[in-house]
Amino acid sequence: MMLGNLTDAVLLVALGLGYIVCYLANREEKSLKSFGLAVGAFIITLSAIIIISNVLLTMRVASIMGCNMGKAKMQHKMMQPGRAQVPMHK
Repeated sequence: MMLGNLTDAVLLVALGLGYIVCYLANREEKSLKSFGLAVGAFIITLSAIIIISNVLLTMRVASIMGCNMGKAKMQHKMMQPGRAQVPMHK
């Protein structure tokens, strides 16, 4: 998934840019300082929320796929030729 890695990189850059905006706003005058800090905090908060949600979603998808992959491996082992088939008795 190349797109997911690119998205994560862009979000990390946004996180850094939010910090830079806060740093530069802290050096400005009062009215511009408060506006810059608000914009920087918004960028940092939004990118952090999206990063965390992406991580949680990835973990959830991986756990679901892991369970399905385990079932597929079990079925594959049972279907392999050359293995002794035990007849089921009713």
